Amino acid sequence: MIRYDAFRALKSDVGYPLTLFNVSLSEVKFDLPLPPPICDAIMDVLSRSGNFERVDKFCTLPGMSKIRSEPKVLQTADLSPAYAGCDVLEDITGDDLVIGYVHYMIAVNESAAREVLRLAVEGGTFQKEVDVWIINHTAYFSYCGGFEIARMFCYSDVDEKANVNGFIDRFAFNDEPNPLADIPGRKLRFRDMVNG
Repeated sequence: MIRYDAFRALKSDVGYPLTLFNVSLSEVKFDLPLPPPICDAIMDVLSRSGNFERVDKFCTLPGMSKIRSEPKVLQTADLSPAYAGCDVLEDITGDDLVIGYVHYMIAVNESAAREVLRLAVEGGTFQKEVDVWIINHTAYFSYCGGFEIARMFCYSDVDEKANVNGFIDRFAFNDEPNPLADIPGRKLRFRDMVNG
């Protein structure tokens, strides 16, 4: 199983760090690789802590596209920390081929980015190594204008698919992942999903 996690600013400000990271997931360019424990901790606190408002109308693929093109649409009336997320599944398993991926996406407004940073600075919400990582990347959270996190799991055999499905059972934004395509016999290549 291949896992890839990444972070990108929605609307970076002048203080946002320049980066040489040059990777796109599903044709969206990202700024920073995320270690899996950091990605999991941030996504978990956003979706499960109750401190962040979920904006359901953007919890779809078109909704995520709208947020990317107009980050301000995720602002709430009272400027509270808010997020939207969705997950996508593409599985083209056939008679002699097991291959596919699950792509989780979550986007947050500027207030939520500041709140994640505040929680890390104050401590007690995340594990210490997560606090340290976030604090060491303060400029990314301070000047991002909101951010998007992507978490992608790719599988190419039955055991890897079972591992990915186990993760889906534990964490999902939607009741059912949104299928991108169900095309029997189509060859899915990892490079089609991740461009460097």
